[in-house]
Amino acid sequence: MTHRLIIRLSVLSLLTLIPSACSSNKPKDADLPKTPRRVLFIGNSVTSDNGGIPNALNRLSKGKLDCTPCVEDAKTLAWHWSQGTARKVLRSERWDEVVLQDHSIQPLQKPDIFALFIRRFDEQAKGVGARTVLFMTWPRQDQPGNAAAIFHAYEDAAATNHTSIAPVGVAFQASLKKRPDLNLYREDNLHPSPTGTYLAACVFYKTLLHRTPVGLESFVVDDKGAPLITLPPADAQFLQELANQTVESETGPTDPEIERLLK
Repeated sequence: MTHRLIIRLSVLSLLTLIPSACSSNKPKDADLPKTPRRVLFIGNSVTSDNGGIPNALNRLSKGKLDCTPCVEDAKTLAWHWSQGTARKVLRSERWDEVVLQDHSIQPLQKPDIFALFIRRFDEQAKGVGARTVLFMTWPRQDQPGNAAAIFHAYEDAAATNHTSIAPVGVAFQASLKKRPDLNLYREDNLHPSPTGTYLAACVFYKTLLHRTPVGLESFVVDDKGAPLITLPPADAQFLQELANQTVESETGPTDPEIERLLK
């Protein structure tokens, strides 16, 4: 187990001590980039359920993020590579970040294939001037013992390819430990509930914009204004604070180059 993985897992216990004082640190529009950051999400239904993490980010960021999904239910990154649409979209437009989310069991059952196609997509993303962000997923709710292996696989892939990680899985585990009353899973014990999607969106907000999600709206709507995710404000604040602290604990100081680009 790597040193950074040990740090990741230790976050689960440290986050139980987080005070709510950071709730006053709300995002300010003046601090956010003037031009929306364009983000391509490549993945499956873990990304697209409940209206999708890309839609939630577009709504919550108030136009500071322009996220586009390229997803297909139950598919792997290997399938996306072979099928070709994701590569075509990646090459045909300008992207600031490309988020890669593989099938939940791929890093467990086929770690070599998992690593190979992260490398291939990362090379293509870098080739068009985009940065890669790995969507660290979570274990099945009824198989929590798989958490370390999943986190380790994403950690190794990030270190090998020099990419960033959105530590959604770590945030899930921390939330389950501190607030087990919040249901992050659907009945299948794998896909996210609306609450789980909201937490994931908060993690990505912090990861992509390097700004706290504390103070964001507690609901997400679709293009017609119909509600997709609605949380009690207190629960939303808890998830915002948890996401903020998880990413800060995982990544450390903001990269100076990205800080410059966001001004």
